[in-house]
Amino acid sequence: MKKFIVLLFLSLQFFAISEASAACNLSQFSFGSSLKDVEVKLKYLEADNLHANSSFFATGDKVSLGLSAEQVCKRDKEFIGAHIIMIFLYDKLVELNLYKFLESGDNPGLIYWAESVYGEKNPKPPSFYEPEPSAFWFWRGLDSTASYSLESIAYGIDELVTIQTNKYQDLYSKYSAELESGN
Repeated sequence: MKKFIVLLFLSLQFFAISEASAACNLSQFSFGSSLKDVEVKLKYLEADNLHANSSFFATGDKVSLGLSAEQVCKRDKEFIGAHIIMIFLYDKLVELNLYKFLESGDNPGLIYWAESVYGEKNPKPPSFYEPEPSAFWFWRGLDSTASYSLESIAYGIDELVTIQTNKYQDLYSKYSAELESGN
Protein backbone atom coordinates (compact mmCIF):
# COMPACT_ATOMS: atom_id res chain seq x y z
CA MET A 1 0.00 0.00 0.00
CA LYS A 2 2.84 2.36 0.88
CA LYS A 3 4.45 1.77 -2.54
CA PHE A 4 1.13 2.50 -4.23
CA ILE A 5 0.75 5.83 -2.40
CA VAL A 6 4.33 6.85 -3.23
CA LEU A 7 3.83 5.89 -6.88
CA LEU A 8 0.54 7.79 -7.01
CA PHE A 9 2.18 10.87 -5.47
CA LEU A 10 5.05 10.75 -7.97
CA SER A 11 2.60 10.30 -10.84
CA LEU A 12 0.54 13.30 -9.81
CA GLN A 13 3.68 15.36 -9.31
CA PHE A 14 4.95 14.38 -12.76
CA PHE A 15 1.71 15.40 -14.46
CA ALA A 16 1.53 18.67 -12.53
CA ILE A 17 5.07 19.54 -13.58
CA SER A 18 4.36 18.55 -17.18
CA GLU A 19 1.34 20.79 -17.34
CA ALA A 20 3.11 23.73 -15.69
CA SER A 21 6.14 23.73 -17.95
CA ALA A 22 6.65 22.83 -21.58
CA ALA A 23 10.29 21.92 -20.94
CA CYS A 24 10.97 18.23 -20.62
CA ASN A 25 11.93 17.27 -17.09
CA LEU A 26 14.86 14.88 -17.44
CA SER A 27 15.48 15.05 -13.70
CA GLN A 28 12.83 12.33 -13.45
CA PHE A 29 15.78 10.06 -14.27
CA SER A 30 17.75 10.63 -11.09
CA PHE A 31 21.50 10.31 -11.23
CA GLY A 32 22.48 7.20 -9.35
CA SER A 33 19.42 5.28 -10.56
CA SER A 34 20.04 1.72 -11.68
CA LEU A 35 19.32 0.55 -15.21
CA LYS A 36 16.37 -1.41 -13.85
CA ASP A 37 14.96 1.73 -12.17
CA VAL A 38 15.24 3.64 -15.46
CA GLU A 39 13.56 0.81 -17.37
CA VAL A 40 10.65 0.94 -14.91
CA LYS A 41 10.38 4.71 -15.36
CA LEU A 42 10.44 4.32 -19.16
CA LYS A 43 7.68 1.73 -18.97
CA TYR A 44 5.66 4.08 -16.77
CA LEU A 45 6.13 6.84 -19.37
CA GLU A 46 5.00 4.37 -22.02
CA ALA A 47 8.41 4.69 -23.66
CA ASP A 48 9.27 1.04 -23.21
CA ASN A 49 8.36 0.11 -26.78
CA LEU A 50 11.56 1.47 -28.23
CA HIS A 51 11.86 2.45 -31.86
CA ALA A 52 14.33 0.81 -34.21
CA ASN A 53 16.76 3.70 -33.63
CA SER A 54 16.96 2.86 -29.92
CA SER A 55 20.05 1.03 -28.76
CA PHE A 56 21.67 -0.71 -25.85
CA PHE A 57 25.44 -1.10 -25.58
CA ALA A 58 27.34 -2.70 -22.73
CA THR A 59 31.11 -2.84 -22.40
CA GLY A 60 32.13 -4.18 -19.04
CA ASP A 61 30.90 -1.87 -16.32
CA LYS A 62 29.68 0.80 -18.75
CA VAL A 63 26.21 0.61 -20.26
CA SER A 64 24.73 3.06 -22.78
CA LEU A 65 21.00 3.16 -23.38
CA GLY A 66 19.98 5.23 -26.38
CA LEU A 67 16.42 6.10 -27.25
CA SER A 68 14.28 8.55 -29.10
CA ALA A 69 13.84 11.74 -27.10
CA GLU A 70 10.36 12.06 -28.58
CA GLN A 71 9.29 9.04 -26.53
CA VAL A 72 10.56 10.50 -23.26
CA CYS A 73 9.65 14.14 -23.92
CA LYS A 74 6.41 13.78 -25.84
CA ARG A 75 5.18 17.32 -25.18
CA ASP A 76 8.34 19.20 -26.10
CA LYS A 77 8.69 20.03 -29.79
CA GLU A 78 12.41 20.76 -29.37
CA PHE A 79 12.96 17.02 -28.89
CA ILE A 80 11.48 15.98 -32.24
CA GLY A 81 14.23 14.11 -34.05
CA ALA A 82 16.52 14.14 -31.00
CA HIS A 83 18.07 11.20 -29.17
CA ILE A 84 18.87 10.62 -25.50
CA ILE A 85 21.79 8.46 -24.49
CA MET A 86 21.88 7.43 -20.84
CA ILE A 87 25.30 6.39 -19.56
CA PHE A 88 25.55 4.01 -16.61
CA LEU A 89 28.77 3.17 -14.78
CA TYR A 90 28.62 0.25 -12.36
CA ASP A 91 24.81 0.26 -12.70
CA LYS A 92 24.42 3.93 -11.72
CA LEU A 93 23.12 6.60 -14.08
CA VAL A 94 25.93 9.15 -14.31
CA GLU A 95 25.39 11.02 -17.58
CA LEU A 96 22.71 12.08 -20.07
CA ASN A 97 23.53 13.06 -23.65
CA LEU A 98 20.93 14.78 -25.80
CA TYR A 99 21.82 14.74 -29.47
CA LYS A 100 20.15 16.22 -32.52
CA PHE A 101 21.35 16.36 -36.10
CA LEU A 102 20.30 19.49 -37.97
CA GLU A 103 20.36 19.88 -41.70
CA SER A 104 22.14 22.98 -42.95
CA GLY A 105 19.83 25.94 -42.51
CA ASP A 106 17.82 24.40 -39.64
CA ASN A 107 17.71 26.30 -36.37
CA PRO A 108 19.10 24.74 -33.18
CA GLY A 109 16.42 23.52 -30.78
CA LEU A 110 18.04 21.81 -27.82
CA ILE A 111 19.58 25.13 -26.76
CA TYR A 112 16.15 26.45 -25.83
CA TRP A 113 15.46 23.45 -23.63
CA ALA A 114 18.92 23.69 -22.01
CA GLU A 115 18.50 27.41 -21.31
CA SER A 116 15.04 26.83 -19.83
CA VAL A 117 16.62 24.39 -17.35
CA TYR A 118 20.09 25.87 -16.70
CA GLY A 119 19.65 29.55 -17.50
CA GLU A 120 20.08 31.65 -20.58
CA LYS A 121 23.58 32.11 -21.96
CA ASN A 122 24.18 35.74 -22.88
CA PRO A 123 25.97 36.81 -24.83
CA LYS A 124 26.29 33.74 -26.98
CA PRO A 125 29.52 33.35 -28.92
CA PRO A 126 29.29 35.06 -32.34
CA SER A 127 30.06 31.68 -33.96
CA PHE A 128 26.68 30.41 -32.67
CA TYR A 129 24.92 32.61 -35.25
CA GLU A 130 27.12 31.78 -38.24
CA PRO A 131 25.77 29.70 -41.16
CA GLU A 132 28.35 27.04 -40.23
CA PRO A 133 28.27 27.39 -36.44
CA SER A 134 30.81 26.24 -33.91
CA ALA A 135 29.98 27.07 -30.31
CA PHE A 136 30.52 25.56 -26.86
CA TRP A 137 29.73 26.57 -23.28
CA PHE A 138 28.75 24.98 -19.99
CA TRP A 139 26.80 25.50 -16.82
CA ARG A 140 28.22 24.31 -13.51
CA GLY A 141 25.84 23.49 -10.68
CA LEU A 142 26.23 21.95 -7.25
CA ASP A 143 25.09 18.49 -8.35
CA SER A 144 25.84 18.44 -12.06
CA THR A 145 27.62 20.06 -14.94
CA ALA A 146 25.90 20.62 -18.27
CA SER A 147 27.55 21.52 -21.55
CA TYR A 148 26.20 22.60 -24.90
CA SER A 149 27.90 22.34 -28.25
CA LEU A 150 26.88 23.22 -31.77
CA GLU A 151 29.25 22.09 -34.49
CA SER A 152 29.05 22.33 -38.24
CA ILE A 153 30.03 19.17 -40.06
CA ALA A 154 30.28 18.48 -43.80
CA TYR A 155 26.59 17.71 -44.31
CA GLY A 156 24.82 19.47 -41.44
CA ILE A 157 25.10 20.52 -37.82
CA ASP A 158 25.49 18.46 -34.63
CA GLU A 159 23.78 19.82 -31.52
CA LEU A 160 24.68 18.17 -28.22
CA VAL A 161 23.76 18.75 -24.58
CA THR A 162 25.67 16.67 -22.01
CA ILE A 163 24.59 16.53 -18.38
CA GLN A 164 26.99 14.82 -16.01
CA THR A 165 26.57 14.31 -12.29
CA ASN A 166 29.29 15.61 -10.00
CA LYS A 167 28.28 13.08 -7.33
CA TYR A 168 29.84 9.99 -8.96
CA GLN A 169 33.21 11.28 -10.12
CA ASP A 170 34.80 8.37 -8.27
CA LEU A 171 33.04 5.98 -10.68
CA TYR A 172 34.56 7.80 -13.66
CA SER A 173 37.99 7.54 -12.04
CA LYS A 174 37.51 3.85 -11.28
CA TYR A 175 36.31 3.12 -14.82
CA SER A 176 39.19 5.07 -16.38
CA ALA A 177 41.72 3.23 -14.20
CA GLU A 178 40.26 -0.11 -15.26
CA LEU A 179 40.45 0.89 -18.93
CA GLU A 180 44.08 1.94 -18.56
CA SER A 181 45.02 -1.28 -16.78
CA GLY A 182 43.24 -3.37 -19.42
CA ASN A 183 40.68 -4.99 -17.07
